[in-house]
Amino acid sequence: MIPGKPTGLGTINKDDLANFEKEIAGIFATGVIRAPVHLRAGREEQLIKIFQENAIGPEDFVFGHWDSHELALLKGVPSDEVKQAIIDGKSISLCFPKYNVFCTGIVGSLMGTATGVAWALKNQGKKGRAFIFCGDMSAETGIFHEAVKYAFNFDLPATFVVSDNGLSVMTDTRAVWGAPDRLCGQVGITPKRIRTRTTIKIVLIDIFRIRSLVKKRRSFISTTPTPIPIRGWDGRSNSNEKRR
Repeated sequence: MIPGKPTGLGTINKDDLANFEKEIAGIFATGVIRAPVHLRAGREEQLIKIFQENAIGPEDFVFGHWDSHELALLKGVPSDEVKQAIIDGKSISLCFPKYNVFCTGIVGSLMGTATGVAWALKNQGKKGRAFIFCGDMSAETGIFHEAVKYAFNFDLPATFVVSDNGLSVMTDTRAVWGAPDRLCGQVGITPKRIRTRTTIKIVLIDIFRIRSLVKKRRSFISTTPTPIPIRGWDGRSNSNEKRR
């Protein structure tokens, strides 16, 4: 991606997204980034299509989790800002309030928040919608089902997008839950029952491509810098050094 190149719908393509992730992988390999980094590949076209079909704009809210580099770029956050935030250690918790982008590294923790934002937008008569992105295993959590049920029953302007690659890290999601069916069948909502405002979208990802990328990037593990001591609430180090 060209530094300073405008991002957002209509100005960024799948190669831009893929190249950005490759650039971040290269930076991480140097040891500059002293925090976890989550990279994604294989869903670029699907995400672009979702942003285009839904005409996601400035007034809309995007909520993501630890794999949100692409979401921030598609929402219009400048690539330089996204890259700097990642370098600063915020890859898994990117937040850009100016662009209505909020992400977290905690599974399902923004489901209720996003549903609450959708409720506020509807009841305050404001423009905008809430788009919640998560993975297939996150979509099996209780909070996801509660959020979907609440948004559906109150007809909120919320869209739940599940990036389904069939895996939770390297664990087979279907095998864990013994449910071969896709998500919509599990939560009891079929396309005919989904209302105009509340929808669930499934983004299928190329599993084998993900696995091949994981294998190629395992070498980065050896370049991860030694963690620095983390200070506790009282300001003391949590390292193994003897405390006074």
